[in-house]
Amino acid sequence: VKGAITGSVTVSTVTSAGGMQTVDISLVAVPADASQSILKNNQSSLKGDFTDSAELHLVLHDISGNPIKVSEGMEFVQSGTNVPYMKISAIDYSQNINGDYKATVTGDGEGIATLIPVLNGVHQAGLSTTIEFISAETRPMTGTVSVNGANLPTASFPSQGFTGAYYQLNNDNF
Repeated sequence: VKGAITGSVTVSTVTSAGGMQTVDISLVAVPADASQSILKNNQSSLKGDFTDSAELHLVLHDISGNPIKVSEGMEFVQSGTNVPYMKISAIDYSQNINGDYKATVTGDGEGIATLIPVLNGVHQAGLSTTIEFISAETRPMTGTVSVNGANLPTASFPSQGFTGAYYQLNNDNF
């Protein structure tokens, strides 16, 4: 029994004695082939502040070039040292008929993330891709600071020399 997609199928046959024999069969994806499959991303580096994102694009084919079609069980995971606060969206299965799967990556940490495709717990075709999360630029403060009742702009507010003063941030962007 072969199938074009994964899942379960029930096969029933009539026996020589005229009875019915039924069996449930689980169809599983064949292994992805490294020479027929690809994993890529559209950004090699992202700001680590959740403002940038990268798209992961995975194409899985078997050794004969046939697409591996699944509708669940696929995930992208970090391999090796984890980059903290990295988020990977749910998998987009809309093009699974072609063996194509997509997800979006964002993050709020720093470091190099190595991402691998995993199907039902199995790393697929030894594929991996890396994304470097870099430190986000320091944002300038906006708004005002009230010091003993006087409002001063945060951009030019001195950081020293006000011992014992009462400070209050107003309309800041933090």
